[in-house]
Amino acid sequence: MSGQATTNNLIPQNIYINISITTLLLSTLNTFFKPHAQMTQNIEIMKTWYEFGNQFEKIYYSGCNDTDDFKRRLKEYTDLYIEINKTKNGESPETQNFITDLINFIVMNSCLKNKSDWLAVDKELIDKNKEKLIGISKDDLKDDIEKNLKAIIENNENNNENNK
Repeated sequence: MSGQATTNNLIPQNIYINISITTLLLSTLNTFFKPHAQMTQNIEIMKTWYEFGNQFEKIYYSGCNDTDDFKRRLKEYTDLYIEINKTKNGESPETQNFITDLINFIVMNSCLKNKSDWLAVDKELIDKNKEKLIGISKDDLKDDIEKNLKAIIENNENNNENNK
């Protein structure tokens, strides 16, 4: 009350009402949505996902010269997948900002509905253009991988026979 009593002569009534309403809205937003706490929590989650990305790259770029390396990489990928699922399942609804999700949904289904070419956010569009981007079809890529795996296995078997 003392603050209001001393500002009668300093601030006109209409500005005082605007400041009061703005203060009420800001305090309500801060009370219910806790933007600072959400930001801190989201930064921690982002760090966790960066770590998953680093682990993935470490596995991806590690050497793969024989079937043992291939099995090791497969096991590491599986372990990473399990950790990612645990983390994803452990995230609570509090970590989601529903206002941001609502804004994203509205924008993606209104303004950007026909603009997916430059965003490349549409999975169907990405799949459709994947062959153009990598220059090889999915079936050809699968055949190449199978040939390479067979060659690695044969090479490994030949080396094992030569070592005997």
